[in-house]
Amino acid sequence: MRKRNRPDLPTLLILALFVGLGAAGVRHFAARINPDAISYIAVAEHLLAGRWLESVNGYWAPLYPWLMAPLLAVGVAAPLAGRLASLAAGLAALG
Repeated sequence: MRKRNRPDLPTLLILALFVGLGAAGVRHFAARINPDAISYIAVAEHLLAGRWLESVNGYWAPLYPWLMAPLLAVGVAAPLAGRLASLAAGLAALG
C-alpha cells in the first residue's frame, strides 16, 4: 500500500500559526509602505495594464508584482495587496 505524502502535524501547526499571525497583522501593517513597496506597486500596475515592456526591470524581482496583479485586478487596495502577496510568498516558502 502506498503511503500518502501528507504534511505532518508540526508542519501543519507552523503553517497555521504563520497564517494566523499574518492575518492578524496584515491590516495593522498594510498602510506602512516604503519606496520599495511603491516600486513593486508600480510594476504590478504596469502588468495589470498590459504594459509588459515597462514592467521589465533589472532591479525589482517579478514575484511580488506577479502575486499582486491579480489582487489589484479584483479591487484590493495596493498596500494590502502587497502584504497579502508577501504572506503568500512566505507561506509558499514554508510549505
